[in-house]
Amino acid sequence: MMGLLSNYGFQFVKNIEDCNICIINSCTVKNPSEESMKTIINYVNKLNRLNSSDTNMGSVNKQKTQKKKQQGTQKGEQKEQKKKKKKIDELKYGSAGHLEYLSTSSSGLSDFPEFSNILGVSNFDKISDDKKGESEKMRSTCGCEKNDGIYTEKINKEEYLCTMKKEDTDKANDLICHDRGNKVFGKNEERKEDTNMCGISLLVEGEKENKLIDKRHTANKRNNNEIAQNCSPWRDIKIIVCGCVPQAEKDMDIFENISLVGVNNIDKIVDVVENVIKGYHVKYLKQSKKMTSLNLPKIRKNKYIEIININNGCLGNCTYCKTKFARGDLVSYNISDIVNRIKYVCSEENIKEIWLTSEDTGAYGIDLDLNIVILLKQILEYVEHGDVMIRLGMTNPPYILKHVKDICNLLKHKNMYEFIHIPVQSASNNVLKNMNREYNIEDFIYVVENLRKYVPNITISTDIICGFPYETVDDHNETIHLIKKYKFPILNISQFYPRKGTVAYNMKKINTKIVKNRSREVTDVFLSYKNNYDFLQGTIQNVLFTELSSKSEHIIGHTKQYVKVLLSNKENQNIHLLGHFTSCKIVSTHKWHVVAQLV
Repeated sequence: MMGLLSNYGFQFVKNIEDCNICIINSCTVKNPSEESMKTIINYVNKLNRLNSSDTNMGSVNKQKTQKKKQQGTQKGEQKEQKKKKKKIDELKYGSAGHLEYLSTSSSGLSDFPEFSNILGVSNFDKISDDKKGESEKMRSTCGCEKNDGIYTEKINKEEYLCTMKKEDTDKANDLICHDRGNKVFGKNEERKEDTNMCGISLLVEGEKENKLIDKRHTANKRNNNEIAQNCSPWRDIKIIVCGCVPQAEKDMDIFENISLVGVNNIDKIVDVVENVIKGYHVKYLKQSKKMTSLNLPKIRKNKYIEIININNGCLGNCTYCKTKFARGDLVSYNISDIVNRIKYVCSEENIKEIWLTSEDTGAYGIDLDLNIVILLKQILEYVEHGDVMIRLGMTNPPYILKHVKDICNLLKHKNMYEFIHIPVQSASNNVLKNMNREYNIEDFIYVVENLRKYVPNITISTDIICGFPYETVDDHNETIHLIKKYKFPILNISQFYPRKGTVAYNMKKINTKIVKNRSREVTDVFLSYKNNYDFLQGTIQNVLFTELSSKSEHIIGHTKQYVKVLLSNKENQNIHLLGHFTSCKIVSTHKWHVVAQLV
């Protein structure tokens, strides 16, 4: 979306207080996404009321303020600024100095970076790379390759957004879009926002909404005269909520007077923004099996990484999952569309890393009488003579089970990261049955042991949901035992969150304190062991560097096993290595990463 908006002349601002339109790209995978979405909307509502009040007061004090300026004093202005800042701070933190609407993830991290100074535990984006800990690896997920539920300006998307949603939000990334005067705020997952816009408020729904959009010509780039006509001293920040939440729960009370864009209509974002600027409230939620083009323009957070969604929807019917309500049944892209996209971005945009993502990559192609193995072989056939790496996204156990040996062989290909994300959710067959996960723990163990047998140093990531309804102490202990035995280097931990409309919503809940204790026990077990990166100690590795650290003087890359590598970058001495493979010696290993030196 961000790429589309940028192409039509919209610009992006850094602070929500400076925008005219706030775009939230929401996700149903994790509860923090929905709760943070509400937090943002409530914040903007309050912000709008505050600014509206200040605007009315401004006319009364206008002459007095001008006189003070003429006299060369800024005391009155500074006093007003302090007063306004105090009001805004109270909105953020409450009159008692704390957040009155704080939403946190299951690991206890704040959803918003600007609150990190108060909460301490939430400032994971400011922690040095060699001590990031939980905030980077322990992402809470509910069984979707979307390790992302929400993310805001400073928060790493990887922490709070599913990978597939990240692909959507590269098209509308996580900044703010503004049209040179009319600012459109577009935070990836959740951002601050809401309020009615001054002027006509025409609620356009269903077929009427489609007619409104269809009658419009493709949006033209806006010029300065158009912008000037639409500007006023104060206009409410308008909200557009996109993605899975409005698609699955369009009737939420909080969506009153808010424009909504469903998962199949992201490519209509320019028309939606133009209509919102004109004073309309648009609900664009029409379901369609037509796939969004893979070739929409993007503005990437990382210019070396391309995220490609290979299919939408899934074949499962998990009792706790709301994503199926939004995304529907499995629909896969044609292999030619995926390969052509890879060819283009590699040849024309200097992409070095491809992330293949979806709700379930292992189910790819079943609707087309194809499978993930066929797709990977064709992709690798194209990239094998280049310096591009492929990372396979999340796959559920039932589908990789069918192709485990073929997948092992493909992961050993020089252009494939030896990394895979397979969510187990629980080690108890009783719990898996209640979840309707369509596999048993023996299936999961078979997959893990075969992967480790044929790809010895593979990095396996998995997910755990703590406190699912009817989970007993014995069920919980089975999960603890699994983690201790296999020592997964990446563990995405979440507490069960009942989603209205799902089967699990009506199941008998476990006491909240018990759920929190179980989550804490799983976390403690995970933190108790050192990751198995010792095999890298003292070895020479060919590392692809793709990122400049924002927390320390390092550049960041990954080994063939997708182990994070830090290389010193004091005075930008090694910044030229970004986008290149480099031979490095691993000099130390840690829980979350390894440290390297140039050979």
